[in-house]
Amino acid sequence: MTVLLALVMGAGVSSVVSARLWPQSSERRDRRQSKVADFEADLRRAGFERVPIGVFAGAAFALGLALGAVALALTGVVAVALIALVGGSAAPVTIVRVRSVQRRNRNRLVWPDVVDHLVASIRSGVALPEGVAGLAESGPSVLREDFAAYTRQYRLTGSFRVALDELKERLADPTADRILETLNTRS
Repeated sequence: MTVLLALVMGAGVSSVVSARLWPQSSERRDRRQSKVADFEADLRRAGFERVPIGVFAGAAFALGLALGAVALALTGVVAVALIALVGGSAAPVTIVRVRSVQRRNRNRLVWPDVVDHLVASIRSGVALPEGVAGLAESGPSVLREDFAAYTRQYRLTGSFRVALDELKERLADPTADRILETLNTRS
């Protein structure tokens, strides 16, 4: 019986360790990189574009650790401390995802106004880069800050494509990507 128990435990330990020792498949690595890229887009969309993902993860873990320590000090129960640690670490991620979804939903409603503004500015003879820059002042209020950043980048570099690429990164929205790529190919 002891030998059987030892074999089962050894199999369990080796299966846990093998995930770390053996190389990952490229599909699994791509999937993880995709999740990281998606979360970076969520960070930008939620307004944390200057926060590196590593710093965010460290801060979330530190918050969870602090909450776990407080829970352990108050209750003396390890299970409650572990729940506080996990909950405290997950709370910032949840907040970022909620803010990202809220911003995406708010932005979804204003894209028709952006297109109307761009069409009107082109019809009036305004150059395309200046028409996009005009959205910083007369566009939808939820996007004015993003288009103001585009205007600064465009004036700084003088490159319409570079400014549009930065705007796409800043907005991190599939609808914005389609609209801005259309503008990028038309220039």
